[in-house]
Amino acid sequence: MINWNDPIFVWTAVGTTASVVGLALSGYVIHVTRGAREAARAAEVAAQKSVRKRSLVEELEGVNHKADQLGALLHHEQWFAVQMRIQEISTICSQILSRWPDGLSEEKRGDILKAAELARSIATRIVSAADIGSREKLVTVQLKLSGHISGALGEARKKEERTVSNP
Repeated sequence: MINWNDPIFVWTAVGTTASVVGLALSGYVIHVTRGAREAARAAEVAAQKSVRKRSLVEELEGVNHKADQLGALLHHEQWFAVQMRIQEISTICSQILSRWPDGLSEEKRGDILKAAELARSIATRIVSAADIGSREKLVTVQLKLSGHISGALGEARKKEERTVSNP
């Protein structure tokens, strides 16, 4: 029989009730922390993907700027600087294709390869660029190079904007 006047029984009942409530609360806390952990992991993955795309865009912006500088250097006939800029463009294009093989479509990866080839073709033609016609051809090749890089940059920016707006 239940005797609520007995202090030992009351303390036992209170202790048992507190244990059951504590067990239920612990189960709830574990459930909430698992959900929070999963949400944190999903946010971390999304942040890493965002940083990765942002880095691709930054690399493409940098090589695009270097391609524009190449045009100015060709115009001013600064051949040593042209050679250095061509080497940088070729290197960055190769690094982009290695670091982000899935960051661009097949067409734009081809454009990056074509830009690197065009940069190398300018390098081989510099030696014979004594007349104005040859220099004009070099500038035309440089403009094609810039166009290929700009197209890839546009695609990368488009993907980045979609990633940021649709997490």
